Amino acid sequence: MTAFLFLQKFDAGVPVSMAFQPLMDILCRYGALGRGRGDLEVTLPPDTMAAGCTVIGSRESGVTCVGFDRPRFDDDLRRAVWECMESFGCAVFDDTLDTVCTTLDAISALPANLLAACASGARQISSAQQLWPAEFEIGIQGSSFPALIYKNANAGGPNFQFFDYAVFDKKELYIELRILPEACNVSTLRVLRNLELRVDAALSANPEYCILYSYAHPELPLLVMESARLGELARRAIIISPPPALLGGTAPKKPFIADRDVFSSTLNQAAKLTQNAHEKYQLALDGSIASIDTLAQLLDKLHLSYRQERSAQPAGQPYTSKAATNWAIIAGGYLGTVIRQQIGAQWGYVTRGQYRLLAVRTHRGPICRPHLLVLDHVINGTRSSIAEYFRQLIRSGASATSRSEDIVCNIPGFCQILLGRSQFTSGGGLPLETQIPRDKLDFTVNSLRHLDLYLAEVGRQSATFSDLTLSNLMLVAGAYLGEVIRSNATNKGCWQWVTYDDYVSEQPDFAQKRPREPGFLAFLDSEQHMVYPFAQIAAVLGGRDAAPIHAYTRHLVCMTRGELAGTMLDSIDVQQCIRSLPADQRTYPNVTAPFWLESDPFVRLFGNFATLLEHGRLVWAHMVQANEGILDTGDAGLPGDIVYDPQGILSSEELAPIAATLFGLRKREDEFDPNLSEQSEFLAIAKHLNAETTRAFGMSVPRQLSAEPLLLSSVFFERKHLPGEMLILPYFPVLISDRCPGCAMLLPGRWWPQVLLDRVKKKQDEKQIAVWEAAWRKLAA
Repeated sequence: MTAFLFLQKFDAGVPVSMAFQPLMDILCRYGALGRGRGDLEVTLPPDTMAAGCTVIGSRESGVTCVGFDRPRFDDDLRRAVWECMESFGCAVFDDTLDTVCTTLDAISALPANLLAACASGARQISSAQQLWPAEFEIGIQGSSFPALIYKNANAGGPNFQFFDYAVFDKKELYIELRILPEACNVSTLRVLRNLELRVDAALSANPEYCILYSYAHPELPLLVMESARLGELARRAIIISPPPALLGGTAPKKPFIADRDVFSSTLNQAAKLTQNAHEKYQLALDGSIASIDTLAQLLDKLHLSYRQERSAQPAGQPYTSKAATNWAIIAGGYLGTVIRQQIGAQWGYVTRGQYRLLAVRTHRGPICRPHLLVLDHVINGTRSSIAEYFRQLIRSGASATSRSEDIVCNIPGFCQILLGRSQFTSGGGLPLETQIPRDKLDFTVNSLRHLDLYLAEVGRQSATFSDLTLSNLMLVAGAYLGEVIRSNATNKGCWQWVTYDDYVSEQPDFAQKRPREPGFLAFLDSEQHMVYPFAQIAAVLGGRDAAPIHAYTRHLVCMTRGELAGTMLDSIDVQQCIRSLPADQRTYPNVTAPFWLESDPFVRLFGNFATLLEHGRLVWAHMVQANEGILDTGDAGLPGDIVYDPQGILSSEELAPIAATLFGLRKREDEFDPNLSEQSEFLAIAKHLNAETTRAFGMSVPRQLSAEPLLLSSVFFERKHLPGEMLILPYFPVLISDRCPGCAMLLPGRWWPQVLLDRVKKKQDEKQIAVWEAAWRKLAA
């Protein structure tokens, strides 16, 4: 990811200029001033501070922004930024607003929308020590970035340009930008425009490559395009972004990843603070809400000690207090533990570029960083009181779940009990504890094979165990199962533990679908799926018809990784399926030609069905539109349009939003200018979909909608090839072949994967139930 760190001064929410020469005097102690194709640049030594530094402004007008490209958050950057903040009263913030810092009492000067978008709230700081403390921000060892060599217009600048990743066989280079719209203003957007110029220069020197800008937020491409250009670009770029809000696009949520190791380490920190507070200050910290006021009193004492230490140092010299950091480590662990237990939260981290930031996320959504809160209190005193912060957090973030029923806040603790590293305080224990395969439980999917054997044995003897013992097992095994699912997802942040009551408070209709029962008090949620690990364990222990948890999880993990489609489709041998047909059913794969075929471009498709059946490969497809008649019973097959990934990478779930976006183009045909190349593909698709009588054979889907090269094709829905002889699901496997590009044929339904047939049956049942309900309402009326 291409990340930025910005220095700006604000007055009443508006950026104002900083004195040019004094600011340059600070920055030029760390690098050499020069100018590229755009604005001024400070070239920094390799592997220090940042990959680059752009200065927006001039000697005459002053400086309105300093932008650090790919910041490293090291000591030099910390010193330089703090000196600027101290000298000019400016704020510092990163492009995703995970870190926003101002000098004391200057928060009110920030733009209101920027302040509201801060992930964990803006901070007031009075010392360089408060900027990105390494103890609470863990660097991630990432892969090296691809780069292009070119002759920089800035004679003193680097002669290479970094990119985030590359697809070398296609000569494609990517810049991934996650900047928030709230972090954008005239000057920060100008920093992005300077990046654009450097990228353009690098591509001009390497014409065999093309550049794709990938934006995480749908608003960003428009904001950038509306900002002032700094010069003409020699090379055209491709923009990839989520669809805008008018097409159903939404901005991504800030990723939070719950972490078992962070949970364990903060428990140790909290215990150490409790001991130190008692031994050194005779203060009792019992983990209660009231104890936060006691903690605040302790931090007030530590603040006085900090002031005495700092006043003894030479004036004007940077000072770092090891004692303040040490107290922040253990008191931050305690504060976060109280938030977790008393308000309802989880320990984990958020990411900022190549760093993991220790954090607590409340069940209601707010993210806070307890270690920094404590550090700020120790250094700033009551201006950064944790007691006031805690009271505000209770009002805004307290869980709707009662403290005694909050499973989510202690998920890692339950796992520790299953692993034999902790135990229930209320007693009861676990059944057949000596048979728990603890040496095999390493949070891998395969470890569930061993847990399955143990659960099966408990199930066989369940009548001999108390309800409390079985309930305890449901808690610990359900927590472990959920953590295995989370741990083995490709995207660690895709799954979030959710409490039933907090979810229902946001989605009241959910209570109609799921009862408030023990198995549903906590569950895992993602954008595509919702799973119930505790209910799954309860079903296994109760002897109900439930799949072994290993098979259940393997299926789920493959699906969330996008592997389910490949796993299912790769196992289907179409030629073998055809050969296995009884002699009297050999015509089943054939498609019945409609009476109107001779005058329709579909002649091309029908002429290639035999090729597709003999040489085709299977990929997932999603319906974009279809003749409405195919959605109900009938006699004849009907046409429609699908979107698919010819590479077979995207799953049906990943194709769904793209299909919806393409269908939405029907209503927007008049918005596209045929003279603009970036709009021509949208216009062509809109015209085709509106016509409803034209045929598409491999029409390219605009790359703005997907990083993968997708195609739109017309298909013929043969009724005998559809389960139930109608289109029940909007996604299905299709046969495609390089021998007949753009042609696609539905895989005949009797050879669909069983999980897909099960989904069809479920949809059919739901549809029938809806018909019965409508009939009953009519009779009742």
